[in-house]
Amino acid sequence: MQETMMDADIAVVRRMQGALYFYLHAYQNAIDEFTRAIELYGQRAQSEDQLIDLYRQRADAYRKLENYAQMVADYSAALELDPQRAQFYCSRGIAYKMLEQHEQALADYSKALEIDPRNVEAYYCRGILYSVVFKESEKAIADYSQAILCDPTFVQAYVNRGHDYLSLQRHELALQDFSRVTHLQPKLAIAYYERGLIYKQLGDLERAAVDYHTALELDPELDHLEDYAQVG
Repeated sequence: MQETMMDADIAVVRRMQGALYFYLHAYQNAIDEFTRAIELYGQRAQSEDQLIDLYRQRADAYRKLENYAQMVADYSAALELDPQRAQFYCSRGIAYKMLEQHEQALADYSKALEIDPRNVEAYYCRGILYSVVFKESEKAIADYSQAILCDPTFVQAYVNRGHDYLSLQRHELALQDFSRVTHLQPKLAIAYYERGLIYKQLGDLERAAVDYHTALELDPELDHLEDYAQVG
């Protein structure tokens, strides 16, 4: 009994040390400590909750080191213990995407949404996959729209949806999205630049010029981009 208690105490210490190393950005040390804690908790009955969280913590450390294969392995181990963790499917999907295993990523994002239909990150990540990998702009727009419905302040979802609207030549809808971005983040220079490009395509050179100069005032480094305000 005393030995079991000592092992339990050591497991807690290892876990805490791992969390401290992670905080200090010493990710390999964090992984080593989480691994020792997992080994100790694995020898104990009724330790599923601790193991699930340790797998998540170690997966987070692997992610920092861009070791996506091990990240997949840890989330898979956690999901074997509890297959109803929507966020774990989403995180594993991100790892699959980084490994260019796109079908697996798509399946994981979809599973996350099956469990939690309001998982904003899963909608957003699946939208990127549809847009960038599968070139299915309509499906991407649908997912970004769901993400925005869940979180109306999600700036990057508006930006990405605006790009997909542009790819489908839906200029007015793209214009609405980039205008919403300038409302949510008035100091985001690239949003004004992107909106200016749309104004130019619509033939409104006056508004295009205003947005171009606003973008430059906010971020002078954008001067290497096209000066569409001068294009007749």
